Amino acid sequence: MVGIEEACQILGLKKPTLYHKVQKKEIKSYKPLGCKMILFKRSDLMEWIEHNGRNFDMDSIKVQIENCIRHRPKSKMGDY
Repeated sequence: MVGIEEACQILGLKKPTLYHKVQKKEIKSYKPLGCKMILFKRSDLMEWIEHNGRNFDMDSIKVQIENCIRHRPKSKMGDY
């Protein structure tokens, strides 16, 4: 699972665009109960890229995904 920042990097979209596509249910997203945070499965992002029809270089995207630094989402409840 990846957060909004990493999903934007993978898809090459800006945050407002990605939020809009999530709202229109064009891109699958997941929201843990009680959180405002949106998460994405890498496989769902890849599927969207493949079916989107845009001219993406899949090899470079796979390398980018493999090289992405996984950030731990910020907790609103604090670390206990």
